[in-house]
Amino acid sequence: MATPPLDIQRRLGGLSPSDDEYRGHLLGLLNHRDLKPHIHGLQGNDLKEFVELLDNALNHLPTNDDLFRKTFRRLQSTCSNRGILPSSCLIPDGMLSKSERAVAAGGFADVYQGEFDGKMVCVKVLRLYSQDIGGVTMKAFHREAIVWKRLRHPNVVPFLGVPTKTPPFEIICDWMENGRITEYVEKHPEADRTGLLWDVANGLHYLHSCGIIHGDLKGANILIDKDGHARLTDFGLTSIIRGDDSIRSPQDSAIASTTMWAAPEVLQGGASTKEGDVFTFAMVAVETFTGRPPFLTNTQAALCDIISGKRPQRPVTLSHDGLWKVMQRCWDKDSGKRPTTAELLDFFQTSFPEKRGTSEAQEFPIAPSTWTLAGPELLPNDNAKPRARDTQDVVKPGPQDTVAGGSRAAEPEPTTSADTHQAPIRDEPEPRNPAGISEAGKGNALPPTQINPTSFTKKVKKFLKKFSCF
Repeated sequence: MATPPLDIQRRLGGLSPSDDEYRGHLLGLLNHRDLKPHIHGLQGNDLKEFVELLDNALNHLPTNDDLFRKTFRRLQSTCSNRGILPSSCLIPDGMLSKSERAVAAGGFADVYQGEFDGKMVCVKVLRLYSQDIGGVTMKAFHREAIVWKRLRHPNVVPFLGVPTKTPPFEIICDWMENGRITEYVEKHPEADRTGLLWDVANGLHYLHSCGIIHGDLKGANILIDKDGHARLTDFGLTSIIRGDDSIRSPQDSAIASTTMWAAPEVLQGGASTKEGDVFTFAMVAVETFTGRPPFLTNTQAALCDIISGKRPQRPVTLSHDGLWKVMQRCWDKDSGKRPTTAELLDFFQTSFPEKRGTSEAQEFPIAPSTWTLAGPELLPNDNAKPRARDTQDVVKPGPQDTVAGGSRAAEPEPTTSADTHQAPIRDEPEPRNPAGISEAGKGNALPPTQINPTSFTKKVKKFLKKFSCF
């Protein structure tokens, strides 16, 4: 008779991951024919112990190990379906404080300034309306939190955790001192725009290699850290905000803030893809060189322009012909003709060799499985320069399991020579906005409110039909 999965679970709980039999028992548990009904029937401490067991196992398995991926997928599905998160994703009650009013607002979230473990943090409160807030929304939120927690890259905003009580749905991450990329280049005309775009391409390639689609890449979702490097944020939010069953676009302004960057196939109802992210990269490049949105027309006209094949004009400040040609390839109407993120990195390495960093590659650590009162050591030294990444130290969940920023996740890209590239060196301009908040946004944002549900897809199609874009 087969050993019941609960017995295997308890046996694993008494073993150290370094024990010889640990791996065999873990594999036996994950392959057990009765595992699904076992998970469904777990309650209370048994459920919590199961989740902590899997989370702890991930901290001791090589990330390129099939058992790591199998464990990760099971942890993600369990947390999503059972509405639970491991303690490593949670910020304990009483350890987080935040401002009474939002300091800034975006299309999907209100941003509060907070403090955790003695340092300033960003608290994003998702602005949601849901008829099933305990179902679809909660599942999507837990699914994404498991992914965010495992990501470690110098061009991705570090995720610290979520509060123990949801809703409201809050995301806590590092505070980026220099604000959005558009604000940064406006305040620092001397900023190395090409180097910033290299950062963006590097971060995007990392996400794609982890099976993650950003789905909402634009200047507002690219922040600048204290060292003047670009970091991506808000990937995966679209899969929560625009869930098929419960979440709808909050307001027309959210549509306006995104569609000027979106690929034509996405605007016409297609799923978010790697190729769609590459399209938006070119739009971000225009935004970075001009300091303005890629189109100066109204949203409806921009929708029609993108779908009909019109693209932004070359920025007068962009002098590099090669970069302009790459941007044109990125927004090719045929998504199959767009370059991959690996090709983008190859281009930057080849065309701008003088911008390569001098630091050695470093493995980015996986977060510990539990919080400590002294504060978790989630990331490399904050005072250290961003380093080149080691592609072996990434989470590569199966594409069928991770949905981030769209209706499906990206397939991992093959490793290329670009994977060992080092971050570009730049002069470090003195920050002029330590809080990273636009002057216009200070004190003006309102606390999150429930907004009547509307269909994002229907609104876009209505715009397109009204202005004869087809």
